[in-house]
Amino acid sequence: MLSFPSYPKIPGPYKRDPDDPKKIINSSFADERISYLARLRWNAYEKIDGTNIRLCWDNHKVTVEGRTSTSQHNPGLLAFLEERYTKNAEFEELLEQACGHPVMIVGEGFGGNVQKVGPHYGEYQFRAFDVWSPSVGWWRKDSGESFCSGVGVPIAPLIANLDLRDIINHVRSERTISTLGNPDPEGYVCSPGADLYNQFGAPIRIKVKPTNV
Repeated sequence: MLSFPSYPKIPGPYKRDPDDPKKIINSSFADERISYLARLRWNAYEKIDGTNIRLCWDNHKVTVEGRTSTSQHNPGLLAFLEERYTKNAEFEELLEQACGHPVMIVGEGFGGNVQKVGPHYGEYQFRAFDVWSPSVGWWRKDSGESFCSGVGVPIAPLIANLDLRDIINHVRSERTISTLGNPDPEGYVCSPGADLYNQFGAPIRIKVKPTNV
């Protein structure tokens, strides 16, 4: 039976005080890779305040999973995802034509009554931000976005392309932007301008929000 991987947790940019995990050491990046890449340009995508969702296509049907296989689903969001994706023969046909092999689309489900901010987003929605398949692993960002657009899955909004330090300063100075209606934007999920992966094969991503900078 095909097993789809959990989506890796996205870290913040800085280390935390080992004696007080709530305290950020903002003079020290989380690891040497981030320190090395900090002055390069990163793509900052809107960090949507919702719940992590994986749409898993096994070549026969689409199933909905959370970040892990044990994650619980919001009933209203699940009904939306089932109508739009898992019980939609047209969507399955698009996947089969565009890919021809199992694939997993990872994104954020939001709106409705998902989280306290849900009503500000309006109706239930889903935005993709990464794609994985058994034959490729985690896809290049541009390839994943092109694939999602081709099968009718909207992607998370790209807000800016700046060096990581400038993105962090934007968040610190409360200049975070939401294009989706969130009056109190959570921040950004950032990826390097070039596709880079860690030692486990997972894409390098950084979560920049007011509570971690």
